[in-house]
Amino acid sequence: MDHKKLKIGIVSLSSGVLGDVVRIDQFCQQLEDFGYEVRLMNPYIESLPFTAGINNHKFRFATLIPKAWNFLSKLPVVNSYLIERLAYDILQTILSRALYQMAKQENLNLLQAETFLAADVALPIKRSLNLPMIFDLHSGLLTDEMRISAKLSPKFLHYMAKKEKKILRSSDHVIVTSKVMKDRLKSEYGMENLSIVPNAAIPWQGYRAPHGSPLNVIYSGIFAKWERIHDYLDAAKMIGNNGFNFYLTGDGYQKNELLAKISKEKIPVKYLGCLPRDKFREHMSNMHIGVAPWTKDEAFKYYSSTKTYEYLSMGVPVVCANAGEWAIAVKDNECGFVVPPEDPLAFAEAILAYKDKTIWEKHSVNGLKFITEKWSWNKILGGIMPIYESLKYYDNKINL
Repeated sequence: MDHKKLKIGIVSLSSGVLGDVVRIDQFCQQLEDFGYEVRLMNPYIESLPFTAGINNHKFRFATLIPKAWNFLSKLPVVNSYLIERLAYDILQTILSRALYQMAKQENLNLLQAETFLAADVALPIKRSLNLPMIFDLHSGLLTDEMRISAKLSPKFLHYMAKKEKKILRSSDHVIVTSKVMKDRLKSEYGMENLSIVPNAAIPWQGYRAPHGSPLNVIYSGIFAKWERIHDYLDAAKMIGNNGFNFYLTGDGYQKNELLAKISKEKIPVKYLGCLPRDKFREHMSNMHIGVAPWTKDEAFKYYSSTKTYEYLSMGVPVVCANAGEWAIAVKDNECGFVVPPEDPLAFAEAILAYKDKTIWEKHSVNGLKFITEKWSWNKILGGIMPIYESLKYYDNKINL
């Protein structure tokens, strides 16, 4: 049967310009290259061609989710299970009902949910319309993130863990970004319907800043506790203006905290804001070193650092924490320094080592070569078609 007839609904609640959004965009483009029809259901994004005609005003309630969590985290009754559950369940119900109408109207053959929150919204539609569903987990488990980043009651975390387990077992196929996560799901849940699709990058073909003085250092990504951005700020404070300029770009719930620290401690780090994709690459072409600190919390070793591959794709050597499979890639391909996690001094020493032009140029060339030859999105996503083809015959019937 002709695979071109498959119509896929990509359910996403991700916003921003990097990380999850880049991954989703690359999936959409690759699936269209395979000949599938793609509809991206994301209330934050209207500019992509895949979103044309698919959004409606009800689905925009998704934008309340991060605001709701931020509001709840500041309430004195934040450990109230009933309040936490009520807020979450209302939003989930509103989104599911809006999505159901869109999925039915579009006559979709398959759902692909991007991250846990999207999967929780999509699961009732999967059941109502009897559709197969792929769950792209992206990095780690939501309950791990919530445990470290939000002041939520243990009972609510238990409730979300049960939902997460249900989604994993109800999905027809689960995509993960690392071998260690695949092994974890096989061990803890007995799952077999798993595929590894790691994060990657697009090789940069434009201008790259040559080694010189000062050297420009940047952190780019989400401002979250597991990212350990404080370690970068501490390293910048240690180095000072000793031949380096330090930059920060991105967004997240730690933004005000980080900017307050920069101001209070007079740390020489300039915040560039949350840059659009084109502006981000423009700024990155003038950078010399990218940093990727990380927590040593064992639950976060299952992640896949998009920022590390983005840095390397621009010919920018990295200093990253030894905390995931991306660190192995950096070390094995000699395109950066790998240092102990949660060690600002080690980060500072590695950054200072790039004053050596020979080391910097070696890592710069190796990084771009690694992405171009082994780790571009085209190479990573080129083999995913069998996942989708296997789900055309869903529930012993032709799902077209």
